[in-house]
Formats: sequence, structure tokens, C-alpha cells
Amino acid sequence: MFSRSCNRALSSLIARIRLIILGTFTDITILQNKGKVTYIMILLIVTMITFFLIIVFMPKRLTIIEFYSTSLGTIILQMTTDYVLQFKYHLYGYFSRKSVDFEALLVFFIVFPSINIIYLNFFPAQSGIFKKIIYFVGFSAFATAYEWLTVQTGIFYYTGWKLWYSSIVYPVLFIILLLNLTLVRKIISLSK
Repeated sequence: MFSRSCNRALSSLIARIRLIILGTFTDITILQNKGKVTYIMILLIVTMITFFLIIVFMPKRLTIIEFYSTSLGTIILQMTTDYVLQFKYHLYGYFSRKSVDFEALLVFFIVFPSINIIYLNFFPAQSGIFKKIIYFVGFSAFATAYEWLTVQTGIFYYTGWKLWYSSIVYPVLFIILLLNLTLVRKIISLSK
């Protein structure tokens, strides 16, 4: 009985993953027109592939443990923020307004940590304050523009949130990422 139920759950999960990859899942189709669903998946897949290639081929300035621990910190921060702003205050959401979407997990566990890794890896730590400010502003502008694109394609939606809120929040989040990396490095040095 347990084995049969596990097999059904696994089959359902595999079918859901196939549907995600093909971009034909029905819960979004109900809410969006079919063309927009295609854009959602194209943007998501192109983003994941692009970030993956950047991470694979970039010169590594951080250790594996720094990548791993700062990515976990990013996931925790994102999920906590979304819990409050999305579910308590209903300011925004991902994909469907009617249910929790498994597709959002791709954003949480692949897109956000990838941005974190790229941002921290290329941060000009040894440079002057001007170059650091340019980097903050540039990455914040990129994040805001990418968010605008996700809203246009239906990956992300607003119900009370405004894009300009994000343009203020992103620099703060990028500073938090740097502080988290500093903490991780301190913990690593204390454990040696």
C-alpha cells in the first residue's frame, strides 16, 4: 500500500516536472492566456540556463562552502520575506493567485541562489567605494529590470506591491548578502 502510494506520488511529481518543462501546466493556463504561459517558461528556462552557464564558467572567487551557505541564507531570507509579504499582507505572488505553485520552487531554489552566487562572486571587494556603489546600483537596476520582466510574463504579479518599492529594497538586500558572506567567512575562520 505504502509502495503504491509512493509510486503514485513519484509519477505525479515526474508528470508535473514534464509539464513545467513543456510550459503547459493547467493552473496557469486558467489564469493567463496560452501565449503568456509560453513566455513564462521561456523566460524561466533561459534564465536558469544563463545563470547556470555564468556560474560554471566564471572565475571562482568564493569557496564552495561560501557559495552553499550564502545560498541557503538567500533562500531563508526569500522564503521568510515571501511568507510575510505574500501570504500575510498579499502584496505580490508567483504564478497563480489560486494555489501554491511548484514552479515557484524553481525561482526560490535556482534563480535566487544563482543571482546571489553571481553577485557575491563578482563583488569588487578590493576596489574603492565608487566602484562598489556602481556595482550596487548596477545590480539593483538589473534586479529591478528583471522583476519588471517577470511581472510582464506572469512569473510574478503585484496585488499591492509597486516596482519602485523593489528598487529601494534591492540595494538593502544586496548589502544583507554581503553581511551574510562576512558572517560566513568569520564562522569559517573561527572553526579552523
